[in-house]
Amino acid sequence: MKTNDPKRIKARYFSVRNEGHEIYAENVSKTLNKNILKEDALHRLRLIRQGMPSGNWTIVIEQEVRDGEFKNRASYYESFNPETGEESDS
Repeated sequence: MKTNDPKRIKARYFSVRNEGHEIYAENVSKTLNKNILKEDALHRLRLIRQGMPSGNWTIVIEQEVRDGEFKNRASYYESFNPETGEESDS
């Protein structure tokens, strides 16, 4: 996640997935830094895997970022996989 400015971030959330399908999403604070989010996401993933070990569970931190200076500005999405360190934009 390249953007850390809370003024540009419209929404940030954890996306829990099983076999690639989103099962659960939870809003998280826009002001937390990446390291705290990563630790929290990995902790939640460990708990999910302990409770439901037969699934192929992953967790991704996603955020919607506003681009530009005006109220009707466009947005795009950034995602970060805390297990692999992989980042992507869409």
